Amino acid sequence: MNWILTALIGAFLGSICWLTFYSVLRFPRRPLKIGPFTWSGLLTGWVQKYLTAQASEALLQLHPGGKIRELLQAPSTR
Repeated sequence: MNWILTALIGAFLGSICWLTFYSVLRFPRRPLKIGPFTWSGLLTGWVQKYLTAQASEALLQLHPGGKIRELLQAPSTR
């Protein structure tokens, strides 16, 4: 009986720890501004900060001179 109770308590505490960790990483999805402070989830903030910068760099390297916007807006490509 003690083993079952120990397993149930361990599963409960493990799920609480997992939910807390997941919440810290993912939520809130949009940055929250409370007074002068801004807070966003760790993973969400990282994606917005680093991956968008890397994506824009990659787009600039696809075409020499960074003329992708001009090429996409040209009448010949519409």
